Amino acid sequence: MKQKKKRVLSLFSGCGGMDLGLVGGFEIPSVCYNKKLHPDWAPKKAKKNYLKLQETSFENVFANDIRQDAKSTYVRYFKNNTQNIYIVDSIVNLVKSAKKDYINFHQT
Repeated sequence: MKQKKKRVLSLFSGCGGMDLGLVGGFEIPSVCYNKKLHPDWAPKKAKKNYLKLQETSFENVFANDIRQDAKSTYVRYFKNNTQNIYIVDSIVNLVKSAKKDYINFHQT
């Protein structure tokens, strides 16, 4: 049975480094993997000298930052629908929008 993903709302997301670490499913240089330290990672071989880590039980359903260039980088790291979940705006404006029901974080 497939495990249900835990939904993550990411604020101050920047280019997505922390989100990427939380979600998993990315490639690392083979020399960075220490099997004794992380035997549970079980990475798969990827391109030459790289391993691909497994995805975790988390999925990003909302991300935000105030910089468009951060969003541009973030979208390249994530495949699934990130163009629609990443909002470029300030937290203050997001809270105001949520109070006016323009954004519903529960439906995201």
